[in-house]
This record gives sequence, structure tokens and C-alpha cells, in this order.
Amino acid sequence: MVGQVFLMIVLGGGEVEIVGKALSNFVSHPIITISYFDDDVFDMNIYFNGEYLTGQLWCNHKDMYELDDKHADIHLLSGILGNQHYEKI
Repeated sequence: MVGQVFLMIVLGGGEVEIVGKALSNFVSHPIITISYFDDDVFDMNIYFNGEYLTGQLWCNHKDMYELDDKHADIHLLSGILGNQHYEKI
């Protein structure tokens, strides 16, 4: 599973999370969904086997959009994406 993901990007708010979660039931790799809206909201989520694993939300105006903080599990992310390039950094 390390280093192999399927990426979905949607510019603008939407239901990419619903599609990503459903799609993750049919592929053998994690699904990363990214939603981007109005230069204010960048939302990344990872799904695998129909389950939400982790996600990160970057938002300049959380109160305006009524969004909660969301911080990704870095250990889970490195397990999924791999750290094969860590030594080069």
C-alpha cells in the first residue's frame, strides 16, 4: 500500500468526499480527495476500503464557513505515502 494512491481533485466545494469514500471500496489503494474553494478552503481526506483514515483542513476563515479544525495523522500519512525520499530532504 505504501506509495500508491489514487488522487481526486475538485476545485470548488462539493461532494468529492462522498465519491472518494465510495470509490475506495472498489480499488486496492487509498483514495486521496482534495477540495479547494475560493482561496479560503483546502480540504484533503484519505479513504481506504470505504473508511475515512485521516484528513487535513486549511482554512483562513473557519468561523465564516462553520468548519472545525482537522489535523492529519502524520504517521498514517507517511505510512501511506512512504518516506523513501526522507534522506534527500
